[in-house]
Amino acid sequence: MPHQISITGVTGTSPYSITVCDVTLVYCYLINPSVVIPPTYTFDVPPPLDVAESVIVRVTDSNGCEIFYPYSCPPTPTPTPSYTPTPTPTPTGTCRCIQITNTGVTTGSFYYTQCDGVVTSVLPINSGTTLYYCGTNPINVSDCDIYIGDNCVSNSCVSVTPTPTPTISTTPTMTPSVTPTISVTPTISVTPSITPTISVTPTITPTNTPTPTVTPSITPTMTPTPSPLPPLYAYLFIEPISAATNIGDYMFSNGATQFFGFSNTTQPSLTPLTFDTEMNLYVNYSGWTSGELPPIYISLVPQVSGGVDSFGNPKVAYNFETLEIPQNTISGNAWYTWVIAVSLTNNQIQTDIDLSLGNPNVFTSVLTESTIRTNTFTYIGSTIQPVTYRVYTTYPSGDFLIDNQTTDIYFKGGDVT
Repeated sequence: MPHQISITGVTGTSPYSITVCDVTLVYCYLINPSVVIPPTYTFDVPPPLDVAESVIVRVTDSNGCEIFYPYSCPPTPTPTPSYTPTPTPTPTGTCRCIQITNTGVTTGSFYYTQCDGVVTSVLPINSGTTLYYCGTNPINVSDCDIYIGDNCVSNSCVSVTPTPTPTISTTPTMTPSVTPTISVTPTISVTPSITPTISVTPTITPTNTPTPTVTPSITPTMTPTPSPLPPLYAYLFIEPISAATNIGDYMFSNGATQFFGFSNTTQPSLTPLTFDTEMNLYVNYSGWTSGELPPIYISLVPQVSGGVDSFGNPKVAYNFETLEIPQNTISGNAWYTWVIAVSLTNNQIQTDIDLSLGNPNVFTSVLTESTIRTNTFTYIGSTIQPVTYRVYTTYPSGDFLIDNQTTDIYFKGGDVT
């Protein structure tokens, strides 16, 4: 039975946007973008947070003011132990688990065929990174080691090395105690998973309670271990001026009223709810993943300072590492826009981004546009990870409107405040 939360009253200006987050505020899920309270508003806690012991309800009013309400969920009853072997999930279809690892020192690239038969565009993978996908026919373009595992189960990867369930003792006077340990870990994962840990503690206790008889013929169940999702990144969206008509028509046809893409000389709304709606539309545009537009580039964001990145520049906490766009990768002028999770900047704002045209070690600090970076949006699609983000650009200033045909382009995080 899912946990239900009821909001009977809120201080602020209706309508309100309701979002549920884990206690770290890394994983947030939009419940309702516009609801009037009162009357009382009741909703179910969505998975995977429906098994968490505590969550945080974030309420944003129409003026952009945010209120956070901690909520403790009632404990889940301890299940009665069962000695019936659990059947192993049977893989269906021919959709396989694909593991891609970049063991090189530069950004690699690859593409593959998705389970629905659609071939992806060329995708980047950073040095030292391992990614997991469900699909077929993976192709290494550069610096990738590819391994194809078992069939996907319910469109999710499972490990090819099963983990055996502990064998239960056959002594009839033992009373097993089964205690599932349920945890919600804010680690990025392909499929959020909760795997109970079964501990069998034999206790020699005189008792008149009948105890179940366990026969030696019980066979241990092989339980697949779900594979983790890729980590969060700083995402670079590249919008060529030549894409203005297509992306503008898409935004208009899907209900946008103010923002139709930077190539159409429009700016996201200053109103928080409209900003959230239109940035979700923008990121959901199919051109980012179909090959119509350049692929979304990614960069790691270190959470502690120390060491250097692959270009020899210092790693600074909460600032993304150096990213290169090689000369002539993008045709013509394009707007370069960074979308970075709030959690990766330690809930601070990326006020400056370093830019270099031609030299990976000599940068100019560029101030990001304050009227755009002030707002956040909680993404609910599948183009990037579904968490809360800020948008960093120089629009309407043209610092990030760049022609890549004549020079290499380098970006790295400059300063967060």
